[in-house]
Amino acid sequence: MVCILIGDCMVVIANAPIITSVGYAFETFTPYAMIRFFEFSDKEWNITENCFSDMYEYVEGLRHAEYWAIKLYDASSYYGGSVFAGSTVRLHNPHLCRFLSQQYKKYKNKLDDYAYVISFDVQIVSAHYLMEIAFDNYYKYEKIQQLICFPKSCRNWDFKEILEVFPFHSNGYVRNNSYLRHRIVQDNYRIFEDFNFYVMIIIICGSILIHLTVYLVKKHLTLMSAYRQKGAIPKVFGSLKAPTLASYKTNDSPLYENTDHVGENLPKIVITSKAYYFENLLETISIPSVVYNLVQNGPLPVSGIMVIFTIAHLCVHLVAEITFTANNMEFGVIGNKVEQLDQILKRSAFLMDLYFLINGTCLAYGFLKNFPKDELSVFDQLTYIWKSILHKLFGLTPSYIFILYAAQLLDKHFYYNNTLEIPSRDFKNCPQKLLGNLFYIDTFFPLIERCMPWTWFISLEIQFFIMGCLIMLLVKVHVCYAIVIGFSIFIIAWLAATMWLLEPYEEYGYSTTLHYELMSFNLVLDNVCLFVMPYLLGLCLGYFIFKSNHNLNIKSYFLIAGWFLFLIMIIFSFFGYDLMEERLSQLVKAFLNTTAHILWCALIIWIILTCMTNFGDFLNNVLNFKYTHTLEQLKSICVLLAPLIIRFILFSADTPVYWSIGQVILLSIGCVLLTYICSLFLYILLQGPVVAALESLIVNGSSN
Repeated sequence: MVCILIGDCMVVIANAPIITSVGYAFETFTPYAMIRFFEFSDKEWNITENCFSDMYEYVEGLRHAEYWAIKLYDASSYYGGSVFAGSTVRLHNPHLCRFLSQQYKKYKNKLDDYAYVISFDVQIVSAHYLMEIAFDNYYKYEKIQQLICFPKSCRNWDFKEILEVFPFHSNGYVRNNSYLRHRIVQDNYRIFEDFNFYVMIIIICGSILIHLTVYLVKKHLTLMSAYRQKGAIPKVFGSLKAPTLASYKTNDSPLYENTDHVGENLPKIVITSKAYYFENLLETISIPSVVYNLVQNGPLPVSGIMVIFTIAHLCVHLVAEITFTANNMEFGVIGNKVEQLDQILKRSAFLMDLYFLINGTCLAYGFLKNFPKDELSVFDQLTYIWKSILHKLFGLTPSYIFILYAAQLLDKHFYYNNTLEIPSRDFKNCPQKLLGNLFYIDTFFPLIERCMPWTWFISLEIQFFIMGCLIMLLVKVHVCYAIVIGFSIFIIAWLAATMWLLEPYEEYGYSTTLHYELMSFNLVLDNVCLFVMPYLLGLCLGYFIFKSNHNLNIKSYFLIAGWFLFLIMIIFSFFGYDLMEERLSQLVKAFLNTTAHILWCALIIWIILTCMTNFGDFLNNVLNFKYTHTLEQLKSICVLLAPLIIRFILFSADTPVYWSIGQVILLSIGCVLLTYICSLFLYILLQGPVVAALESLIVNGSSN
């Protein structure tokens, strides 16, 4: 059927002498279609006279193989029939069309007749079609995008008239072909003309100015302290010596006046000067202190696992976006693109389990470790929780704001200057939903209204953090009640996640296609209840680590039995479910799916517990390399920034992206390195000082 279709097209346009490649089963609007409908149909074209004249001249140029017409034809990147084993978009180079326009403007007033100069000015048009394409045993709607270089004399209504004409009728492979929309791509958007660009500049310059001010004030206080010791200046503001980062002790400060000479039976009274708090705050937010705090802490097994999550999440995001734009796919390995993206989303759900498990562990361990040992009233307990929540909420805010504005700029650049329209609405949604992201409530909005949809798991983790703080407070007060409530939430979440998977799939259509594109492109997983379970398991793990004090002694035979069970669970989680999937009912499959996530969390818990045993030295050394804690602290910025870096690399290319193992590996390495370098810069400049100041004023200040 495909051959007959192509042969029919060849017969229609046999008079055109420049046909070089018509070996495509699916073409949308092309100059061949122009010839067909301009000459072989009785359609009454309701287009302007200038547009009709230029289009007809274009067709005549193609018929006579004129050089300028061939160049104009090559300036359009027509969709090339990679629907079955490829992508629904083709990454194209719009520069040729823009070059032809510049060439026309340069030579239009010259008397010489240049055969390579087009006869009219041109512009770039991005056309969108919707077609129902046959897959193995069903039809699925696909949106098709393509670049077209058309005369500039044509207006929006003219394009609508022309592009609505589809060259192929419905057949056994394609049916319900319809024109969706088009837009004229403007290339007059400049980032430095956008107000958001200057907001980013203000954030960076303001941060640098603050760091410079801190450095100068510290330098001044150090000099004043030196002069005061020499007796040159009797009265100065502040007398604290500049402490070294490695040997700083609070009780060594001369601003502490010890009154133990009054009497041995009287309690010691320590008077802290306000100048000390000011100097301590300056010391805390300075760049040397931020860098020192970033690298000083010893790594933990959970830190190594979180680094693995960050790198794996970045790579999965890269694969998802390459899948969207790749001109070829591994057709022999995977049946079609839908199945491949479904597999990516399915596996990334297990990756998200790891993220919530480790964050729950860190919350429980940090909460119990930093909780005041004195008896606290109910108000003091709630105050401690409130301060912990504030520290969690605003620690990431400066970097988050910077990345929000960067996402708007990058999305505007792609929308106005590139013909390829990625499934992103950040330049429309971010100005309206900015506060929703900053207060981590963007998950309550519909997907098509969200700004930076890939940040869903960060917002969800903040919401779980608030719930986890209340549960851990209940653990400190009434352990039994906490166990009952936590177990009840776990069972309810298990059942809710199972019922969520039983929802019937919507019939394919344009709205569901758009929703699916947004989810797969941004790696959004909407089964929220599925991630409550790993977070609760993380709370239990953190409580156990705190109580055992990082030391767990077990027998060798118990360790061997545990690893044997570990291997069995891995085989069941990754292979057993797929083998039994066709033989089970929908309810049983949904139940096994949620159970597999619990088993996966149990595997990670066993790895962490093994690192704490007397037999876990090797595994502990593997997970705890030298700068694990440093890389772990950059995870929040990395997962926010990585999609922007990936999109900038992929969609700024002038050549198509092809799916290959080597290219994916090289892109992954480059994206990982660039993401961590940029994240380190943002952490030192923005996030690190804010986190240190919050710890000094809120967390540590609560004990004084």
